[in-house]
Amino acid sequence: PLPPEPPRLTARERDCLAYVAEGKTDWEISVILGISQNTAHQYVESARKKLNASSRAQAVARFVMLGFF
Repeated sequence: PLPPEPPRLTARERDCLAYVAEGKTDWEISVILGISQNTAHQYVESARKKLNASSRAQAVARFVMLGFF
């Protein structure tokens, strides 16, 4: 279930999830944003946890449902 109040995602977490929604890999996100692949992955994972999602796909779905994208 979605949290009662939308989670507070950082700008970087929102950026990374938006790129995941477009089908980008962690490596592609890292190149686009000029960060390491590991950092891109950490942003996606942090957002996934904040959205209480069990997968990247579910995180993107919740991201969209909450109006972030």
